[in-house]
Amino acid sequence: MGACLARLCTEIGRHLHTEVDSSKASGAAGKSELVNLGDDEGNEEETLMKITIDGEMSAPTIQVSNENQTVLGHGLAVVDCAVNSSTQNDTSYWEWHIEESMNGSALEVEGGGDNDNCLMFGVSTKRNQNFYEILSNSAGSKTMMIMQCTKLMKKLPNISHEDIVGVAIDTKPNAGKPGNPTIQLYINGELNETFDLSRFRGDIYPAVWLPSSFAGGEKEVVVTFVHHERDFKQLSPHAKFQPLNARKIGRAS
Repeated sequence: MGACLARLCTEIGRHLHTEVDSSKASGAAGKSELVNLGDDEGNEEETLMKITIDGEMSAPTIQVSNENQTVLGHGLAVVDCAVNSSTQNDTSYWEWHIEESMNGSALEVEGGGDNDNCLMFGVSTKRNQNFYEILSNSAGSKTMMIMQCTKLMKKLPNISHEDIVGVAIDTKPNAGKPGNPTIQLYINGELNETFDLSRFRGDIYPAVWLPSSFAGGEKEVVVTFVHHERDFKQLSPHAKFQPLNARKIGRAS
């Protein structure tokens, strides 16, 4: 079993180097879209890149809508912004808004012992469709999929619709020196989880795991990624935690 797992991990690692197109999920904005942040009074306008959920890095069982900000289905959804890139602050904050199911009924995601009964939040390394294909064809594919996709995440049981999950990350917690990043998970402004990230290579991206237990049923999970400070529903835990930077590309008057 150990030898098979080692071979599978080697195969996954080899295919992960066959990355998606360079315009996908690279740097601070990846394939993000343009947004206009001007007001209605003709004041100076600022055009930024809009950070979105990346379909190429997310599982094929995920459905993305609302201009690539909202996700449903089941599996891993990955945002196209590397939080540890040189264009980001050492400390960042973003939110996931838990919404009503698409059929209009209230969502109650009750906790359980099985990881696939819970939403999970944190970050992910860079993924591509080869990664998911290899895992789906492996022995014990469901367990392997969860294990490989959620290495840098924690589950949050007992989440309900209209809950706000805040994610705060410090990529250099040792007084600005290199070290394992630390993540804090908040539910409606209350600290719920604190954990250090284990060993990883390369860039890391905001991510959410949607449980298959609720996919396609009356309690389908719908989650929206929020990175603009103006859209936050909770304050970041400390002034040092700033919104993710969307690269400025132009200015108009």
